[in-house]
Amino acid sequence: MEFFKCDGDKVEKIDNKPENCDNRIQFIRKNTDSLPKTYEKKEKMRPNKLPHGWNEERVQRVLAHYESQTDEEAVAEDEAAYEDSGDTLMKIPYKLVPIVRDLIAQTNSAEHVKS
Repeated sequence: MEFFKCDGDKVEKIDNKPENCDNRIQFIRKNTDSLPKTYEKKEKMRPNKLPHGWNEERVQRVLAHYESQTDEEAVAEDEAAYEDSGDTLMKIPYKLVPIVRDLIAQTNSAEHVKS
């Protein structure tokens, strides 16, 4: 068994086991031939399954749209989507999530009864 002393970037071989050695890391392998080779699994590519109503042309149009957007345009599009939805995003403490969910459920129930 070989023992090494590490000091920053320096590694030096020592002859005897150090007194304070806890046996967790005892040696460095010099020869890696016994280690397993990387297993390369080659799978056949499966054709993409597109959602109903989508085709390759539509996919390419959507990709072209988003790839040609500037960061500013992408942010504006995201913000507009939230403004139009009538919803609000807010950060609330984790402990309050059940209470907020209950309030939303009560509000939805009350609106459903009114209509």
